[in-house]
Amino acid sequence: MLDDDTSGLKIGNVTIDRERRQAYCCGQPIELTCLHFNLLVYLYDNANRVCFYDELLEQVWNYDPDASDWYLVRLAISRLRKGFQDCPNCQGQSLPIRTIRQVGYCLQISKSSQTGNM
Repeated sequence: MLDDDTSGLKIGNVTIDRERRQAYCCGQPIELTCLHFNLLVYLYDNANRVCFYDELLEQVWNYDPDASDWYLVRLAISRLRKGFQDCPNCQGQSLPIRTIRQVGYCLQISKSSQTGNM
Protein backbone atom coordinates (compact mmCIF):
# COMPACT_ATOMS: atom_id res chain seq x y z
CA MET A 1 0.00 0.00 0.00
CA LEU A 2 1.20 3.53 -0.75
CA ASP A 3 2.31 5.55 2.27
CA ASP A 4 0.59 8.92 2.70
CA ASP A 5 3.94 10.71 2.91
CA THR A 6 5.21 9.24 -0.37
CA SER A 7 5.19 11.91 -3.04
CA GLY A 8 4.32 10.79 -6.51
CA LEU A 9 2.73 11.73 -9.76
CA LYS A 10 -1.06 11.59 -9.63
CA ILE A 11 -3.71 10.94 -12.24
CA GLY A 12 -7.01 10.80 -10.38
CA ASN A 13 -6.84 7.54 -8.38
CA VAL A 14 -3.53 6.51 -9.96
CA THR A 15 -0.20 7.36 -8.33
CA ILE A 16 3.15 6.83 -10.01
CA ASP A 17 6.17 6.58 -7.73
CA ARG A 18 9.23 7.07 -9.95
CA GLU A 19 11.70 6.40 -7.13
CA ARG A 20 10.25 2.99 -6.30
CA ARG A 21 9.24 2.35 -9.92
CA GLN A 22 5.77 1.39 -8.75
CA ALA A 23 2.26 2.43 -9.77
CA TYR A 24 -0.78 2.36 -7.50
CA CYS A 25 -4.50 2.54 -8.09
CA CYS A 26 -6.60 3.63 -5.10
CA GLY A 27 -3.52 3.02 -2.95
CA GLN A 28 -3.09 -0.60 -4.08
CA PRO A 29 0.07 -1.59 -6.00
CA ILE A 30 -0.37 -2.48 -9.67
CA GLU A 31 1.88 -5.16 -11.14
CA LEU A 32 3.73 -3.63 -14.10
CA THR A 33 6.75 -4.82 -16.02
CA CYS A 34 9.67 -2.43 -16.48
CA LEU A 35 8.48 -1.70 -20.02
CA HIS A 36 4.89 -0.98 -18.95
CA PHE A 37 6.07 1.28 -16.13
CA ASN A 38 8.29 3.21 -18.56
CA LEU A 39 5.39 3.50 -21.00
CA LEU A 40 3.09 4.83 -18.26
CA VAL A 41 5.66 7.43 -17.18
CA TYR A 42 6.29 8.50 -20.79
CA LEU A 43 2.56 8.94 -21.39
CA TYR A 44 2.27 10.91 -18.15
CA ASP A 45 5.21 13.16 -19.05
CA ASN A 46 3.52 13.82 -22.39
CA ALA A 47 -0.05 14.00 -21.10
CA ASN A 48 -2.74 15.59 -23.23
CA ARG A 49 -0.80 15.28 -26.47
CA VAL A 50 -0.73 12.47 -28.99
CA CYS A 51 2.27 10.16 -28.65
CA PHE A 52 2.85 8.64 -32.07
CA TYR A 53 3.60 4.95 -32.55
CA ASP A 54 7.07 5.67 -33.91
CA GLU A 55 7.81 8.07 -31.06
CA LEU A 56 6.83 5.48 -28.45
CA LEU A 57 8.97 2.82 -30.13
CA GLU A 58 11.95 5.18 -30.16
CA GLN A 59 11.55 6.66 -26.69
CA VAL A 60 10.21 3.75 -24.62
CA TRP A 61 11.59 0.73 -26.48
CA ASN A 62 14.79 2.44 -27.75
CA TYR A 63 13.87 0.82 -31.03
CA ASP A 64 14.27 1.93 -34.63
CA PRO A 65 10.60 2.10 -35.61
CA ASP A 66 8.89 0.48 -38.54
CA ALA A 67 5.13 0.51 -39.18
CA SER A 68 5.11 -3.28 -38.97
CA ASP A 69 6.21 -2.95 -35.31
CA TRP A 70 3.23 -0.86 -34.21
CA TYR A 71 1.62 -4.02 -32.87
CA LEU A 72 4.21 -3.93 -30.06
CA VAL A 73 2.82 -0.60 -28.90
CA ARG A 74 -0.80 -1.75 -29.25
CA LEU A 75 -0.09 -4.87 -27.22
CA ALA A 76 1.76 -2.94 -24.49
CA ILE A 77 -1.05 -0.37 -24.18
CA SER A 78 -3.60 -3.17 -23.96
CA ARG A 79 -1.64 -4.85 -21.16
CA LEU A 80 -1.10 -1.53 -19.38
CA ARG A 81 -4.85 -0.85 -19.43
CA LYS A 82 -5.56 -4.39 -18.23
CA GLY A 83 -3.26 -3.88 -15.25
CA PHE A 84 -5.56 -1.14 -13.99
CA GLN A 85 -8.87 -2.88 -14.80
CA ASP A 86 -8.76 -5.07 -11.71
CA CYS A 87 -9.22 -2.15 -9.30
CA PRO A 88 -12.69 -2.69 -7.75
CA ASN A 89 -13.07 1.02 -6.97
CA CYS A 90 -12.31 2.27 -10.48
CA GLN A 91 -13.46 -0.68 -12.59
CA GLY A 92 -10.91 0.12 -15.30
CA GLN A 93 -11.81 3.81 -15.56
CA SER A 94 -8.70 5.07 -13.75
CA LEU A 95 -6.31 5.32 -16.69
CA PRO A 96 -7.72 7.53 -19.48
CA ILE A 97 -5.57 6.46 -22.44
CA ARG A 98 -7.26 7.47 -25.67
CA THR A 99 -6.53 5.56 -28.87
CA ILE A 100 -5.90 7.70 -31.94
CA ARG A 101 -6.37 5.17 -34.72
CA GLN A 102 -3.38 4.62 -37.02
CA VAL A 103 -1.50 7.38 -35.15
CA GLY A 104 -0.84 6.62 -31.48
CA TYR A 105 -2.15 7.24 -27.96
CA CYS A 106 -2.93 10.12 -25.65
CA LEU A 107 -3.13 10.05 -21.86
CA GLN A 108 -5.90 12.56 -21.25
CA ILE A 109 -5.88 14.14 -17.85
CA SER A 110 -7.27 17.36 -16.52
CA LYS A 111 -5.07 19.84 -14.67
CA SER A 112 -7.04 19.17 -11.46
CA SER A 113 -6.27 15.43 -11.56
CA GLN A 114 -2.58 15.87 -12.47
CA THR A 115 -0.19 16.60 -9.63
CA GLY A 116 3.41 15.89 -8.83
CA ASN A 117 6.83 16.59 -10.20
CA MET A 118 7.11 16.40 -13.96
